[in-house]
Amino acid sequence: MLMGMSTVNGDNGIELSYQMVTVDTGMTLQVGFSGTGPNNVLFLHGFPEGSAGWADVIPYFDSSRFTLIVPDQRGFNVSSRPLGVWSYNTSDLAADLASLIRIVVPTQRAYVVSHDWGGPISWILASKYPQLVRGLVVMDGPHPNVFEHLLRNDPEQKVRSQYVLFFNQPSSTDYFSKDNFKALIGTFGEPWMQGRERFYLQSYSQPRCVDSMLNWYRANIYGSSSFDDKMKYNFPPNLVISPSVPVTVLWGGNDSAFNTQANLDGIAGYVRGSLNITVYDGVGHWIAHNQPARVANDIITFINLHP
Repeated sequence: MLMGMSTVNGDNGIELSYQMVTVDTGMTLQVGFSGTGPNNVLFLHGFPEGSAGWADVIPYFDSSRFTLIVPDQRGFNVSSRPLGVWSYNTSDLAADLASLIRIVVPTQRAYVVSHDWGGPISWILASKYPQLVRGLVVMDGPHPNVFEHLLRNDPEQKVRSQYVLFFNQPSSTDYFSKDNFKALIGTFGEPWMQGRERFYLQSYSQPRCVDSMLNWYRANIYGSSSFDDKMKYNFPPNLVISPSVPVTVLWGGNDSAFNTQANLDGIAGYVRGSLNITVYDGVGHWIAHNQPARVANDIITFINLHP
């Protein structure tokens, strides 16, 4: 269901016409739209961003060729922020987006572009709802089954993911909320954030927003204070991508959150169709901000190759 509140908002650095969309899971998502072209592209942000995460990439898309669909996902900004950790399991997050595609895309098929936590959700979306996905572009967002395997078995990934153990503690909500969200803003540590703090602060100030964003971790990697045999993972098994869904992966070679090579090496075992992997040498986690022209060009090239 599309609801009113259609506005144009430039506070986050991008011009998007926003609508509130109630999806079949009962969640209401704030969704930004741009363009009127025949190629529908769904952009999925990660933690701790929101629709503003795509501010640097969107201007490169020709509005006559593309319709961009840019939601604030469950738990972020003014979208629904349900109570309880278990409201944020990955399967439900993917179901939100499957319903969104059915509601707002006339052909009920879209290209899906994702980053960070948007990555695992997009892998699940493409695996469970392949009929809705024309193609998948994932940026620095691990395949859930590969990532779980590495968290169980790879010492390097365990070290790089120590921050998750802190995020899982209830005290992390207060830590990230105090001093006007200073520590949360500081997680970016990038020049591109300058001048955009206003949008992020508005988002984080929504009731329960910080807790809801952290619940993405708490609901899906939980049960222990270390990555030992007691740790549990709420990722669906066997997330194979159909031959009907081509995949391209764009990855910052200097991403400190991941054992890059191990994560990338594992992807091929789950993709049955076209797969291309590009590593951006010398680039860290925030590639859509640090290399927006290249990222946009790679996405558009992918779409052109897979009409």
